[in-house]
Amino acid sequence: MNLTVPVAAEGLDARGRPFKDDAQALVINRFGGRIRLARRLRPGQQVLLVGPHARWPAVFEVVEMATPPSAEQAEYGVACLDRAEDFWGIRVWGKTETPADAKALLECQLCRTVGFVPLSLSQVEGLRGLGFVALPCERCKATTPWSYWELNVPVRTEGREDKPTVALHIDNFTPRRHRRVYVQLPLKVFSEKGGEEITRSENVSRGGLGFSSCCCYHLGEQVAVRFPYDPSHEIPGTRVRIVHGRPAEGNGNTVYGLVFEPRK
Repeated sequence: MNLTVPVAAEGLDARGRPFKDDAQALVINRFGGRIRLARRLRPGQQVLLVGPHARWPAVFEVVEMATPPSAEQAEYGVACLDRAEDFWGIRVWGKTETPADAKALLECQLCRTVGFVPLSLSQVEGLRGLGFVALPCERCKATTPWSYWELNVPVRTEGREDKPTVALHIDNFTPRRHRRVYVQLPLKVFSEKGGEEITRSENVSRGGLGFSSCCCYHLGEQVAVRFPYDPSHEIPGTRVRIVHGRPAEGNGNTVYGLVFEPRK
């Protein structure tokens, strides 16, 4: 799952020097993920990570370097030596026997269980219109309302006397300008060169969206998108601009971020 999560990291770098730094998880899964850190590490090293809502640090092992050593901030594939789903707080990972129309990161509004849940397009429309969708919850043992999950990072304020639960803190966190929801929906992209591809979104906000692609786009390039894409119901394309791109996990694709262009 291409989900950016702020974390704090502690350990020894490749030269054996201790460090405590803010970092970012760029990809998360039930086994670990990929983190970006301004430190050099070696495969096999172990680091402590703290997530936004983790009560205790968890031990992760570096399994690969995902970027060249010359990069200013290196990216590492890491595996959790405990239970990664407990660390990330996602209890349901959305396995299905048949492909789903969409998947979204949702939260049960009764017990606060978070899951990456398969959905139909009609359920996505219900989320858009009502703000929730009725789904079965294993913990509640009932059908309950589920809404889009939102990442909230606890912020330390001056004068608070609360004792910290963990030794590490996420200090340098800047909230996003627009609320972002994590939903995978069909997406059709039309490039300026006449190329087309059908892919999926990774996240959506009022200002833009992210999508996974096997094609090469350039920063600043303008493209058109149909979103969500339904071949039985054609809608006009929306003009957008590519603003960043980074390698996706495991499949050779690139995750691009784009912003909606103002209407002329």
